[in-house]
Amino acid sequence: MDFRKYTDIIFRSKVLTVLFIALIYFILTYPTYFFDLNELYIDPSVIIYMIFGFIFGPIGFIGTLIGAIILVFLDIVCNVTFYDRFEIFTNIMNIFFNFFTAYLIYKLWYTFKIDKQNTELIRLDSSQKITKFSITIFLSSLIYMGLYDYPYNYVYGEAIIFEWSVFVVLLNLFVCLVVGSAMIILLSKLDISFYKPKKSKINISPKIFDICLLIAIIIDIILLIFRINKYNPSNHLNQILSIIFVSLVMVFIFKPIEEIKDTNLKKTFSLTEKFVAIFIVLETVMSISISIILYFILGLLNVDVSYFWYYFFVAIFIVIFILYILSIYFLRNIESSISNPIESISANMQQYSESEDKIINSNILSQVEDFTKQDSEIGILANSYQYLVKNLTDYMENLEKVTKDKERIAMELNIAKHIQESMLPKTFPPFPDKNDEFDIYAISVPAKEIGGDFYDFFLIDEDHLAIVIGDVSGKGVPAALFMVISKVLIKNQSKNEKKLNGIFEKVNNVLADNNSESMFLTAWLGVLKISTGKLNFVNAGHEFPYLKHADGEIEMLESSRGFVLGGMEGMKYSINKIQLKKGDKIFLYTDGVTDAMNNKEEFFTHDRLINVLKNDVTIKDTLKLVKSRIDVFSSDEEQFDDITMLICEYKKENSK
Repeated sequence: MDFRKYTDIIFRSKVLTVLFIALIYFILTYPTYFFDLNELYIDPSVIIYMIFGFIFGPIGFIGTLIGAIILVFLDIVCNVTFYDRFEIFTNIMNIFFNFFTAYLIYKLWYTFKIDKQNTELIRLDSSQKITKFSITIFLSSLIYMGLYDYPYNYVYGEAIIFEWSVFVVLLNLFVCLVVGSAMIILLSKLDISFYKPKKSKINISPKIFDICLLIAIIIDIILLIFRINKYNPSNHLNQILSIIFVSLVMVFIFKPIEEIKDTNLKKTFSLTEKFVAIFIVLETVMSISISIILYFILGLLNVDVSYFWYYFFVAIFIVIFILYILSIYFLRNIESSISNPIESISANMQQYSESEDKIINSNILSQVEDFTKQDSEIGILANSYQYLVKNLTDYMENLEKVTKDKERIAMELNIAKHIQESMLPKTFPPFPDKNDEFDIYAISVPAKEIGGDFYDFFLIDEDHLAIVIGDVSGKGVPAALFMVISKVLIKNQSKNEKKLNGIFEKVNNVLADNNSESMFLTAWLGVLKISTGKLNFVNAGHEFPYLKHADGEIEMLESSRGFVLGGMEGMKYSINKIQLKKGDKIFLYTDGVTDAMNNKEEFFTHDRLINVLKNDVTIKDTLKLVKSRIDVFSSDEEQFDDITMLICEYKKENSK
């Protein structure tokens, strides 16, 4: 069953919380009125007051007060007499002092400090706080005994013997320690928000209130000494001291509360709290076991009934007190050697993992430096953590350096990309005054930022158009540099060399000379005589282009394929010739088109390319259609090779 769902509903509303506390108070207190507790001189309901007041503050006070009023109402209106001692005035007095004690323990926690630590909300997550909790409960029980005993003695003129006064303190102390600790641990586990008091506005020195409480405790002890020595309880001095005692305690109630720190508002159930929970369970089991044993032992000894419960609870308290002290001792050792180091290292890890800058925040290693000196698993953990952080810091520093280098390279590549793109003709149509004679369109998509593919077209003279496409081996920067050199050489030689095959022969010799990286390129160069439609071309190991005739028929321009450019000096190349007619289109491309691959490792192939070229669209739309079909075919696969295409349409009427 998910109890948190129900506790969230109850404790989210102050009204529901008050009613729930009143109900719990009534359920736990009502059955005690059917037992004859005259000889105990104690109201067990005070324990509930103290616990709920301690945890929930004013809401706890009000809830228990409502529960007590309901019981008094039943006693008065419904004529339910629980036992003789609970007369109307006594009930009202009990309610008042119980309420007073609940607020007292609440004030003690939020104004009492150990080792000048900041006051925090209730959380038993350290041995220091458990010690503070024990001292708070003890002082509250001691003061409650005086608050209950002395006014009762003043009103009724009856002295409660010393043994029973001690019994009152021990019983409240024992039950509040065990039950209160268990409730705080349980509510912390359920993430129930405890009451957070606001900073008091009283501008009076807290020392004045502390002095009042100290004097009240001294008077309380003096009155106990009176009782030990059988001092006459009706003595005026006794009554005066009682009045002063109660007045001083009431003054302490108004001690201002400093601002509460939220340092313990963590949602996680700490390792220390788990150890505390284990000790509480063990103490509870031992308390029940010892209680059963003592009950039978005292019964066998025929102890006087009037002192039976006194001896019973005193014996239990002594045993439990010893166990409690031992528990705090062991808990302090566990806390210093296990839980605190683990929680500190864990918090340090979380802080480091959540920090944005792992390099700057590497100084947090100093926070776990002390743990590395321990000769235990904690020392191994701390040293391993330090080693991890140091390595991670070194890695982050190197990564930061590499990242900066990569950013610089990326910026330089971006500049190189723009430079490379600017070297390829981008204006279409390129020669508007000759648009009725021919038309050209081209695209190039590198696989990386920059590539080794290129295309070019230019007029050698007014009647001769050169078209070029090339594909450099490799990719990236080296291919781009080799591509720039090759493109410039081909264009320069095309304007200086009369023989078409001579252009490639000279370019090849230049590229092959001192080619230490053994780079090369495939290229296709054609020169179109615009007036006649005659096309001479030379192929240096490049893909065969396609010729789409005006009637839609497509053929591959197979020809003698020479050796690649730059591979070896002294290579020869052959000239090929064809006659273009009006409407004929020549399609040039690199192998990135036909070798495009999908996730099934299938190639785009020449067949798919031909099917696309069959579409009767403009030359611009033809290239866009080919590229879109490749994208669809490749789907999410990364582009492996540069894709470059050029198409030229011959339009002249008087071709021969």
